Amino acid sequence: MTAEQEGRSRAEYYRLDNRLGFQPLGDLVNLIERLEGIDVAILPVDDPDAHGLTMSDPATGVTRIAAAATNNPMRQRSTLAHELAHHVFDDHLDPSDPQWGQPGLVESRADAFARHLLLPLEAVELVLPDIRGGQVTEQHLSLLVQQYLISPAMVAIQLRQRGLIDEVQKQVWMSVNASTGRLAARYGWSEQYAALSRESLTHRSPQQLLAQLTDAYIDGIIGIRAIANVRRMPESDLRAEFEATDITPLPDAVMQPRDGAPQPIDPVDVDALEALFADDEEYGSEDSVIETP
Repeated sequence: MTAEQEGRSRAEYYRLDNRLGFQPLGDLVNLIERLEGIDVAILPVDDPDAHGLTMSDPATGVTRIAAAATNNPMRQRSTLAHELAHHVFDDHLDPSDPQWGQPGLVESRADAFARHLLLPLEAVELVLPDIRGGQVTEQHLSLLVQQYLISPAMVAIQLRQRGLIDEVQKQVWMSVNASTGRLAARYGWSEQYAALSRESLTHRSPQQLLAQLTDAYIDGIIGIRAIANVRRMPESDLRAEFEATDITPLPDAVMQPRDGAPQPIDPVDVDALEALFADDEEYGSEDSVIETP
């Protein structure tokens, strides 16, 4: 199998195995955490070339995914799907390895997985049921980008693979002239795109970790500062949020979880994740969608 074929096959199986159908996937952070049971974080980073990474601790078997906060929501989604591919394929590479972040079979396969996961080929004609034999227009492109929340470049590749556009049209729509922002402005969904951009710029801590830390706070095991540090917010703001939602330590809280059995909390080392971003190359970016002939 080529990288393209292997990525497509695994993406199709992933949707089938998890009963995802051909519909848009919605919140990818929540989906990955729910289906894979691993922590996912969205982190603000200074390096504009940093997109995402997957970390796995060989000693504990714990895997975590991180993606950079960005005002390009489509790129962030392709990054998350790309990093999910590395987890699904059990791709592990030491950051000190010379091949870290370099193009190759593993990266091409992850790109293909991400593209077919986000927009299955079958979905194209579900959204555009009357297009077979007709002309695919820029408005059709915009509709697929808007509904499946992936880049025009990725949509163009899928349309070409489905035989609905020629190579020339694919290259035109993969250029900067067919940017998501332009399509949103031209076809009336700029406000939706602006909202998506604001959301993709927002720091997100792993939900499982925050739920576990909140349990520990209620049980009196940790103070509120530990949660505020993970959420990257002022302690006073978090205290106000908890008071408004009636989240307080139990009056008779003791230093044990509710079931009486010690349960260690394994927090995400956010600083370590951010440090790794500094060494990350084009790793799951919107521009690295690779088509194999």
